[in-house]
Amino acid sequence: MFAKTNHGRTEAYASPGDLEKTFHDNAERLYTLCLLLTADHSKAEQSFDQAIDDSLQDDRVFLERAYFWARRAIIKSAIRIVSPEPDRVHSVSAGTSSSARPIVDSGELVRAITELAAFDRFVYVMSVLEGLVARDCCILLSCTTAEFNSARVRALQRLANVPLSIKQSGFEPQMRAEGQ
Repeated sequence: MFAKTNHGRTEAYASPGDLEKTFHDNAERLYTLCLLLTADHSKAEQSFDQAIDDSLQDDRVFLERAYFWARRAIIKSAIRIVSPEPDRVHSVSAGTSSSARPIVDSGELVRAITELAAFDRFVYVMSVLEGLVARDCCILLSCTTAEFNSARVRALQRLANVPLSIKQSGFEPQMRAEGQ
């Protein structure tokens, strides 16, 4: 199945097999995204499975955007499972401490991210690690720009002792493509 784009090009739609292949080929990265968002292996597995099911229901995904569609399905399913809300931002288990020791490996980085309050964690993972623009994050999280900005600042402050760059830790943000 093909469709004309705004630029006059013809693009192929992804078949259910194409979408399954996208999830299979990117399983490690997409599951890591689930785990970072949900902070729980059981919920991550549930989110991953739900995202696959949701993706297979949509027959209007452009083939060249299949990965971005799968990533968005992961984020949406994790949001449904965790229900992160801005008013729950103070549920952090440990505060920022000036004597906190630096994080020196990616395992510690994952632990630090998963210890963030749910809303702050979603904002951080979606905007910093995955490179989604603030507007898209606000739409997906049903929050205001001010709530988003506050959560992002809190997350960045909490993770300020992380000396690794995102690239060193294996969490390289995705390039933003127009119309994601």
